[in-house]
Amino acid sequence: MLVAEIVVLVLGCAGAGMSSKWKPDEDGKVPLASHRLEELRAYLGKISQRQLANRTGNGLRSITNWEKGGKTTVKTYTAFLNQLGITDLRQFDTRYEDFYLPMKDIVRKGLPLVLPSREWEPAWMPPGALLRADLGIVRFHQRKQELAELKEWCCSSSELKVQLCHGAGGMGKTRLAIELCRQMREEEKWQAGFLDTQAFVEDDELWQGVLTSGGRLLLVLDYAESCSGILQWVFSQVTAIRGAHVRILLLTRKVGDWLEQLKSATPARELLTGPAFSQRRLGSVTVDPSERLSSWQMAHEDLAKALGIPASGKPPSDLSEQHFERILLLQMSALAVLENVQVEGENGLLDYVLNRERNFWKQQLRANEMSEGLATGLGQALAGVTLNMGAETEADGLKVLSAVPFFRGQPHQVLHALNRILADSYPGNHWIEPVQPDLLGERLSEVSLDDPELRGVLFGLFRRAQAQQGGGDVSR
Repeated sequence: MLVAEIVVLVLGCAGAGMSSKWKPDEDGKVPLASHRLEELRAYLGKISQRQLANRTGNGLRSITNWEKGGKTTVKTYTAFLNQLGITDLRQFDTRYEDFYLPMKDIVRKGLPLVLPSREWEPAWMPPGALLRADLGIVRFHQRKQELAELKEWCCSSSELKVQLCHGAGGMGKTRLAIELCRQMREEEKWQAGFLDTQAFVEDDELWQGVLTSGGRLLLVLDYAESCSGILQWVFSQVTAIRGAHVRILLLTRKVGDWLEQLKSATPARELLTGPAFSQRRLGSVTVDPSERLSSWQMAHEDLAKALGIPASGKPPSDLSEQHFERILLLQMSALAVLENVQVEGENGLLDYVLNRERNFWKQQLRANEMSEGLATGLGQALAGVTLNMGAETEADGLKVLSAVPFFRGQPHQVLHALNRILADSYPGNHWIEPVQPDLLGERLSEVSLDDPELRGVLFGLFRRAQAQQGGGDVSR
């Protein structure tokens, strides 16, 4: 974990966010106060630019450019600060001199809540990122009923409620939860967001302070099946304080043994078997042919806009097929039509998007004056990283690369260079993040595991990592 705590600005007036007086430049970009970033890195333990980039899911080139006085859009910079819990952009704007106080005077500890949101930056992002929930390239749509029900669940009179939302990968669980948090923040003024499990620490005083403040809290935990320890601790906090209005939304692929194990101890047992607990299965966005076509057309238009190309091409004739119940596959289909690529079936769609990712690896190798032939090994290494849900540290990334049979005999400096390429291409809370969206990462792993030797190596790394972490269900 790079940063042991999340920081939140202490505002001198009611509310948070940008002042109504604050406006970006004519080109829509923010003039960055580069010294604020340097102060922030120092305040967070003298972390490096790369650590700050990884911590916030940005490219190293972006952080370097910002500290040289570069510009970026309001959405990108706000999302960057939000990843650190900073909610008022004015503190970093060169035109707000009154706010230029020392870091120790404007920040305090806060709950590690983030609202996953970032802007598409094709200069450094892998192409698969175009389909990620946190970029929100395709407009949120056709989940109005589910969203209304979740908002009603939040605003009901009960003090404490927990809901488990489960559904197949690519159904839109994360995107729905992001939209719920956004609306609860903006419309209802809740403290709402995804619990940052990498930054989470067991701090009784901090949580008790928040829970007794009288505010309303919405916590979302993605990959809930891998957060049992955190959940047990959070449940102990929220059940110990009466009067706190708290909602906890758990996201998972399926209800499995992990939930039964979670119920084996108190207070989770009482909470998850009583009236405060409910479940929601998230199915297809729509099964109506006309609505599915409308959803495809919206994805087609929005993806074309993001790529800066005309929205040309006709929808496929097989939109009624079962795999298009997954909104993500519907969007992959729209992307394929935009690029005039003929694909068939679920695996055809996934392989098409995976080939776009492979081309990106080759581009990164060329940019670093390395052979494109190394892209095969990069894919195998990324399969290992994805299987293990990320490479935590630089040493972990090097360990995966060194274990891949394709790279046997490669000089140490080559492996280090490849490690840096992957870290720059897949930044986030880990040194190297898994390939996303999840369906894409899983397809990469599935294809890679066809090689018996590689399969043995990757599962060996996975088992050792699980043993060091104390096991647990990490099914995605």
